[in-house]
Amino acid sequence: MNRRIFLLALFLLAGSAASVLQAASIGTWKAYMAYNDVKWVERGGNTLYVLASDNLYSYNENDQSILTFDKAKNLNDCGINYIGWNDKAKRLVIVYASYNIDLLDQNGNVTNIGDYAAKSMTANKTINSIDMDGAYCYLSTGFGIIKLNVADAEISDTYNLGFNVDYSYREGNYVYAASSTNGLYRGLVTANLLDKANWERTGEYVPRTKTTDPELLATVSNLMPGGPKYNYFGFMRFQNNKLYTCGGGWNTNDLMRAGTVQVLSGDDWQIYQDDIAARTGYNYVDLGSLDIDPGDPNHVFVAGRTGVYEFQNGTFVKAYSNDNTNGCLRTAATVGNDNKNYVICNTVKFDTKGSLWTFNSISPTTSLIEY
Repeated sequence: MNRRIFLLALFLLAGSAASVLQAASIGTWKAYMAYNDVKWVERGGNTLYVLASDNLYSYNENDQSILTFDKAKNLNDCGINYIGWNDKAKRLVIVYASYNIDLLDQNGNVTNIGDYAAKSMTANKTINSIDMDGAYCYLSTGFGIIKLNVADAEISDTYNLGFNVDYSYREGNYVYAASSTNGLYRGLVTANLLDKANWERTGEYVPRTKTTDPELLATVSNLMPGGPKYNYFGFMRFQNNKLYTCGGGWNTNDLMRAGTVQVLSGDDWQIYQDDIAARTGYNYVDLGSLDIDPGDPNHVFVAGRTGVYEFQNGTFVKAYSNDNTNGCLRTAATVGNDNKNYVICNTVKFDTKGSLWTFNSISPTTSLIEY
């Protein structure tokens, strides 16, 4: 009897442990990134690295596989400004808008260089371009040049020139710094370039047009890693086993985020018609709220800085503004009476009876409207 009780207890403990392990494995994150707008392509061996919509994916020419990268899986940040392949170190340099830097090797390993992003300084930290030189990478900044050792994953030197450098490059025994405000400077590589007195002005600034290889662009033009069209997500509602989202972006400032409604069903995204401005004659931006008709899951209303919009099956039906709502929706009291770009509707919500409600913010009269 005692042996049976012991075995039963052991079985129950094992089952409990298995449940805990299973629950722990569920707690992971998945990032849904946009890859619609291709900005740059770099070749690293047989792999093409693509910067698209400020995100990164790769295409392997050998097996035609596509691999996406994001903060949830492997990267240390989001919002990529530049990528550049360093052939000597066999690493991709990734520079973020936050000034953070990642190095990605051919095996998918990521090394972070966070010193520059973390450093507190009064100088302009903006990174304007990245240029390779052997195992090094020059980061042209708002105050000078940062020399990055890509092979050793460290910042080798910082050349504080006291002016904005648009781009830089190595030619012969000199490092050149091209500045649209100060002209073209150079420093001898054997000199102490930490001392800006060792840099000399050598000519006028010449703008540089840096374009990606058209053949590489053509190769990746038809690749579809999946995901939404835009990275803008300011509001979402989960209903009917779907995630309905809109871009958001308006509070007390005009962010001018493109009007967008994106609906996730399973792993597929439906992008609602977005050429609305061409049809209405005024802005379609900064959408902050949406709701779904309780009687029809394909009937959706969206609200934002320029009124209320109606969609059926993702197709635009009608825009509601200050000229077609019987005087209910009004232009904000702080702007002209006929300005359709400021018919501010902060939210929309259906009630249980099927009426749609909206807040007409900063209206000169009634703010709460029922349709």
